[in-house]
Amino acid sequence: MSLDRLSVGTKARVSSIEWAALDDGDPIAIRVGRMTVAIRRRHAGAISVLPIR
Repeated sequence: MSLDRLSVGTKARVSSIEWAALDDGDPIAIRVGRMTVAIRRRHAGAISVLPIR
């Protein structure tokens, strides 16, 4: 599952990053620990995550 498809509020762990797919696009906000950061939606699509239960 890619980060951009993860439901809001779902905790997850990064499993891989598709470096070749990193490109410009619109920003989205994600929470990393206690920080909220903005990343481009295209970048989020290149990051694979595994939901934490």
